[in-house]
Amino acid sequence: MKKCKKINSLIIAAMSLSFLIFSFGIVQAANLPAFSGGKPAVQGNNAGAAEMTRKRKPYTMEEKIQILHGKYDINESEARGLLKENIPFRDLDRICMWSVIARRPASYVLSLKKNHPWDRVIVLLKVTPQQYHDRNLALRAHQMHSWWGFDESISYRAMADGYPMHYVKIAWILAKHTGKAMDFFLQDRKSSEPWTVYCARTLKISEDTYKEWIGEYRNPTWIPGKG
Repeated sequence: MKKCKKINSLIIAAMSLSFLIFSFGIVQAANLPAFSGGKPAVQGNNAGAAEMTRKRKPYTMEEKIQILHGKYDINESEARGLLKENIPFRDLDRICMWSVIARRPASYVLSLKKNHPWDRVIVLLKVTPQQYHDRNLALRAHQMHSWWGFDESISYRAMADGYPMHYVKIAWILAKHTGKAMDFFLQDRKSSEPWTVYCARTLKISEDTYKEWIGEYRNPTWIPGKG
C-alpha cells in the first residue's frame, strides 16, 4: 500500500511539472526572441523579473474568452459561464487544460477544484501517465494546427520524438519559406547552435529576415504585457 501511494505521488509530481513545462512551452512558442536564437530571454536578476510581473495588466473579459477559446476550443457561452466563477484565471486555464486531457467537461473539473487541491483533482480524474503524455502532445499539435495551419499529425509525431513545441514551430516556419520538409530542420540543426546562427549559415538569411519570418506566425492567445 505504501509503495502504491509513493508511486501515485511521483506520478502527480511528474504531471504537475509537465503542466508547467507545457505552459512555458506555449509562452516560448508565442514569443520567440529571434536575437536569442529561439531561447527565452533571461532577466538580469530576480528584482527585475518581479518588477516586470508587477507591470503586467490584468486580462479583460474578452481577452480571457479569446485565450480559453484559442487554447482549448471553449466556446464563448461556456467561457463566460466559467469566468463568472470566483476563481483565479490561472486556475481556470488549468481547469480547461485538464478538461481536455481527462476528456471531461470543464464544469466537472471546476466542481472538483472547488473542493480539492490540485494533486487530489488529478487523482480523481483518473488520467494515467501515458494518457497524459499522449493527450498533452495531441493538444499542442491541435493548437499548432489551429493557430498556424501546421499539419497536426506531423507536429504530434515530431513532439513525440522529443522536439519541444517551439522547435517544431520554427522548423515549420523555415519549411514554409524554403519548401523543405519540416523534419529536415529538426534533424539538421544541432541544439548547441542558435537558430539565428543556423539559418545564417545554411539558408544565408540575415537576423532581420529570420525575425520577420518568425513574426509572421503570432500566437493569438499571447497578449503582450498582460497576465
